[in-house]
Amino acid sequence: MNGQLKTFVPSVEPSAELKKKTQSPSLCQIKSELVSMKRNVEARKLEQVVRPTNRLSLGVDATSLFQRDHEYPSDSPFAAALSRIRSVNLFNVGLRHSVQASALSLNRV
Repeated sequence: MNGQLKTFVPSVEPSAELKKKTQSPSLCQIKSELVSMKRNVEARKLEQVVRPTNRLSLGVDATSLFQRDHEYPSDSPFAAALSRIRSVNLFNVGLRHSVQASALSLNRV
């Protein structure tokens, strides 16, 4: 061997089926991607025409979080913090949804 150490490393070739799966997407995958893209485009067009807007408003009374410690006596800081969090009140909830459609944009679709 002339002082050289030769090692045997087996060559591992991926199968043709594995190459096919990893290198090119199937026709079904391409079709489903195209259908998905078409749906997204149609949804964006419709949203531009309709222009929906949402508004959520909440009334929260969180004054208990900022009160002094002597108003919430407790043996542990964890219990005091927990009683403060439990004292937070939600007093008003409003949801408003509106849709604006212009006649010009409806004619284009």
